[in-house]
Amino acid sequence: MTLRAGAGKAVVELPSSLFPVDGFTTVHDPLHVRVLLLDDSTTRVCITVIEQTTHQRARRYGTRG
Repeated sequence: MTLRAGAGKAVVELPSSLFPVDGFTTVHDPLHVRVLLLDDSTTRVCITVIEQTTHQRARRYGTRG
């Protein structure tokens, strides 16, 4: 069995029409998305991580995150 793997990273481009969002009016630091792909010819798994500006759970439940 051969396991193939790949990884990547890209900047998330936010359109100016999206602002203001969560109190931000411009992009201060670029947000990134990272991907890890594993494939053994039978099963393919993709793990994706997306940076975000806020933690929605903290806002929804009134906790501090």
